Amino acid sequence: MLYDDLIERIFGQDISYSFELGMIEIVEQEIDECDFEDIDSHIGMYFTKCTFLETVSFANLKRIEVRQCIFEQDVNFSSIPEIQFDECVFNGTVNVHKSSCLYWYFGKNTFRHGFWFERTVGERISFCQNTFDEFLYWNQNQFDVITMNQNKMHDLHIRESIFNILEMDFNKIERADFLLSTFEKSTEIINSNFQIINFQDSKFLSFLILDGSKFEKFFNFTNIQCIEIPNISKAFLVGKIQTSEQAFFYSFRELAGKREFRIDLRKCFQTLKDNYIKQNNLLDSLDYHRMELYCKEIELDSKNPPILSREWIDKWQLFFYRQTSDHHTDLLQIISWIVVAIGGFGLALFACKYGTNLQAFIDSHSKGTLIGFFNVPFFTQSKIIDLVYLVGFCSLFWRWSRLLFFSGVTFWIAYCKPSLIFGVMNLIDRSPRSGVENLLLVFYTLVMILLLFSLQKTARKNSIVPS
Repeated sequence: MLYDDLIERIFGQDISYSFELGMIEIVEQEIDECDFEDIDSHIGMYFTKCTFLETVSFANLKRIEVRQCIFEQDVNFSSIPEIQFDECVFNGTVNVHKSSCLYWYFGKNTFRHGFWFERTVGERISFCQNTFDEFLYWNQNQFDVITMNQNKMHDLHIRESIFNILEMDFNKIERADFLLSTFEKSTEIINSNFQIINFQDSKFLSFLILDGSKFEKFFNFTNIQCIEIPNISKAFLVGKIQTSEQAFFYSFRELAGKREFRIDLRKCFQTLKDNYIKQNNLLDSLDYHRMELYCKEIELDSKNPPILSREWIDKWQLFFYRQTSDHHTDLLQIISWIVVAIGGFGLALFACKYGTNLQAFIDSHSKGTLIGFFNVPFFTQSKIIDLVYLVGFCSLFWRWSRLLFFSGVTFWIAYCKPSLIFGVMNLIDRSPRSGVENLLLVFYTLVMILLLFSLQKTARKNSIVPS
């Protein structure tokens, strides 16, 4: 027949075969040895229910399809554009090294030993419903699309590889490592069960979605770079988790720019917060609780709730605590706002009572104090008080100038009339005041109650994390 010489060169023996549609078909044969290295062929081969007794090296074929075959020894692959293996048993190791391909498919196979896949470039590869008794080692490969669906695997090790689209769905896997790898487009790991998963030192240039996946023991997400926040809103984090600031730490402004995903993001941060609480790591849980509240505020703001409705009040309450203490996580910020509140109240009260008449203020407070030194024309007859009002207003827009200016005002209040600091006491005394001063005192008292409440919660830290 036409391909007798080719068959004899490959297998070293006379093997029954048929030829159809550019494929050599070999069925139910026991093959001692075969060698594809020295052939130059543009045909394909189709094996069904064959047993390969020795090591096999597939190469130099246009296409190969293998169904229900048994490989007793190692199997090696070189560059073959199209490969399809279904329901085969590999009793030795499988090696792919420095190859290139268009589409490779492995479905319902059993790999008794390791599968080594290194330095290979291709367009698409699929692993579906396979059983890996040991491991799949994936090193320095680059594929456009990788699909791994419903495989049973003990260990998966991926290093220094580049992925365009990655879709995974594992029944159960003991350990999965994705180290020093780059994920260029969306990565989906769906309905999988991992004991340990490690994404250390990897880059995600698009979305990472972990819907329905369960992580039993350890989830490592350190030293990674993410363009988008990984979506773990529907994942089950049972074991310990380590995360990276580059992946999950965002400012309010950054989260506000991701409004179309805010609901999932809030669930992501809630999931992380709950996991850290289970680990009794209350300080780290505060960071994710803060970002959860960021997302809640953004969500409420997008709804444009009616004025004085419950959602409207919640939105402004979240805004207030974010501005004053970053949701009870920044002690210096809340202290600075208390100083600003005291100084601002003192300056406003001075404006209501004396306006620009600095002389009247000096006359009523100079006795026995240092204020008498200001009773000179340079101060009393100039417009310096107008400048003070202007500087006070402008300083509100810069954090450190605001703190510096109103710290000075607070110092003078403490020196001249410290009782003003305690707003409630001023409400119940009998000093004559105008209606505007009374309203100002009431407003100041309410603000100070909120700020002091926030101060004690911030100082205690873990009190804001729900048990």
